[in-house]
Amino acid sequence: MPLNIGQVVKLKSGGPEMTVARTVRANERVRGRDVQNYDRVFCTWFIGKKKDAALFAEAALDIVVAPSKCDSPDEEAAEDSDDPAIWLAAKIRERGVLDHADAVDMLERKFGTSVVDCNEAGNLAIAPAVLARFRKLASSITWDLQDQHWIALDS
Repeated sequence: MPLNIGQVVKLKSGGPEMTVARTVRANERVRGRDVQNYDRVFCTWFIGKKKDAALFAEAALDIVVAPSKCDSPDEEAAEDSDDPAIWLAAKIRERGVLDHADAVDMLERKFGTSVVDCNEAGNLAIAPAVLARFRKLASSITWDLQDQHWIALDS
């Protein structure tokens, strides 16, 4: 089962939903160590407001199927929104916490390169116009500078 960055997965044995941050192929080196002779997946997740991350055997993970859009008309409208700021706010409220890198990746995949930009540090970031509109809409969402993620205060 080839996994893609940004997919939501869960250990077959249970546990929290996690986001695939990186795939590592067999015999690749990660942080100076050899990965064993099977594919691994680097995942991130949150327990409350605490971010965690680990490397898992790809075979130990299942893809989480998103709930049907029919479950909530408000979520359906946000999911289908042509406005990246509305869509991003809905995603953060839906998840409770959303990592900046995941948000940028999801926005770029859904809306294209016009909604992302290169910041002063040379990293991909949300385009200034999208971010400005998002900030006007998202009074119940706060930014955690240290951990680089948004937190929905009303979730």
